[in-house]
Amino acid sequence: MHAFSSQKSAYILQEICENPRFIIGGANRTDICQGELGDCWFLAAIACLTLNKKLLCRVIPHDQSFIQNYAGIFHFQFWRYGDWVDVVIDDCLPTYNNQLVFTKSSQRNEFWSALLEKAYAKLHGSYEALKGGNTTEAMEDFTGGVTEFYEIKDAPKDIYKIMKHAIARGSLMASSIDDNLGFSYGSAPRSDIGELIARMVKNLENAQMSHPTVDYQGTDERPAWTIVPMQYETRMSCGLVKGHAYSVTAVEETIFKGEKIRLVRLRNPWGQVEWNGPWSDKSEEWNFINEAEKIRLQHKIAEDGEFWISFEDFMRHFTKLEICNLTPDTLEADKLQTWTVSVNEGRWVRGCSAGGCRNYPDTFWTNPQYRLKLLEEDDDPEDEEVICSFLVALMQKNRRKERKLGANLYTIGFAIYEVPKEV
Repeated sequence: MHAFSSQKSAYILQEICENPRFIIGGANRTDICQGELGDCWFLAAIACLTLNKKLLCRVIPHDQSFIQNYAGIFHFQFWRYGDWVDVVIDDCLPTYNNQLVFTKSSQRNEFWSALLEKAYAKLHGSYEALKGGNTTEAMEDFTGGVTEFYEIKDAPKDIYKIMKHAIARGSLMASSIDDNLGFSYGSAPRSDIGELIARMVKNLENAQMSHPTVDYQGTDERPAWTIVPMQYETRMSCGLVKGHAYSVTAVEETIFKGEKIRLVRLRNPWGQVEWNGPWSDKSEEWNFINEAEKIRLQHKIAEDGEFWISFEDFMRHFTKLEICNLTPDTLEADKLQTWTVSVNEGRWVRGCSAGGCRNYPDTFWTNPQYRLKLLEEDDDPEDEEVICSFLVALMQKNRRKERKLGANLYTIGFAIYEVPKEV
């Protein structure tokens, strides 16, 4: 029987590494490498978060370290149903053979991503509560934003423009590929953390037998051997992974052989395993792009999980797109980047306000109702159509935290009706 330990800071110093640091050279998307927990949905959201430095500092206060004023604790902030809450944790982290079991940084002695994951696990009650989910959940908890969800096969014709505007507004964005097995992103059949650890140990031992000369301990500068969590996620021949969530980190255009090409940059939370088709790191398309343009697009050849893909291939392979639009709750200084927001809380009470869906016309009208009046048209100079856009989001409270008690997400929804002018 194998066990894992939560080792205190002294062990982090002596056993995991000699020089632990909270953040090295700034927190960025390449610092995030998935461990044995099926929470790629959460890690994809973290990678998106690193693209917005002001918001990042709100979630991860940077006045913390293993050196100055170090007290063995760290704190993080998450948005929960209208309020920002502070979550305080100690620096004990689950390890096996002196290696982190769950999320780790690409630099062996950097721990902000692992500690953030622990704080989020505490928010929801356990690490196990993070197995499987949608990236929008974490995006909302990082921002207090309102999310949009698109099935790519049914996406509007201007979806590329929607994505480009979302990046320009500082919105968080992620995409995924269905696994056709019914699992949520990064999910796994119900099993406890002990089973995950046992699987990791078996994978590690098998890898050691196959590669006896590999240094599995790593160094402060180089991460240890990585076991990719692939049991419930299927890698395709093109390098993409089914049942997996990716961060969308950029949407750009470039000129290729005299024609304008639309590109999307994505990142795999594993920190490795990339798209190997056109516009991938080593593809021949980059031979026709000048150095200045490569620098603008931040093109580099590295096995870091990040890659470019043409918009057409993105639409062909990916199945879902999630966008989290920022609201004033994010405390962004630039109000032009945010939406005006109105929040209403309510509940369904049996026999009173739980009217069911439209299949029950006798009671449907008893569901909670809200009236919304739209007064201003969109300020998009590229769009000649006079419209007023708005987003509606419906959220359930604490269902993930209560999952260990048998709670599941309810089937919920809303209907939007136009009110006649005379009413």
